[in-house]
Amino acid sequence: MQNPYLGLIVDRTMTRLGEDFYFFFSQKLNDRYEDLNENFEVRERPTALSGSIVGVYHSRKPIYRAALSPGRRQAQEKADEAVKAVSDYIIRWQAERLFQDTFDLEHDEF
Repeated sequence: MQNPYLGLIVDRTMTRLGEDFYFFFSQKLNDRYEDLNENFEVRERPTALSGSIVGVYHSRKPIYRAALSPGRRQAQEKADEAVKAVSDYIIRWQAERLFQDTFDLEHDEF
């Protein structure tokens, strides 16, 4: 039986700026990968001086981090950058999984 909780993009943002980034990122990633079988998490850390720091994580591993200044346009641009970083990561991660020695372990036990 396949896990029904695969392909999730978890929203852990706190501000409107982070929500905008999450919206654009998740929309673009879902458009690019309709059958995504990995879960990702979008986290935000608001800063007192200038906007927020957002990050995209896979299995608690940071894939992309960026500082966002207030403004919807920048959220779109950073979401595009994040999708490219995630795409590169997925290709590299899948290749690494294929060549790992998993004689006595499952792929998710690393």
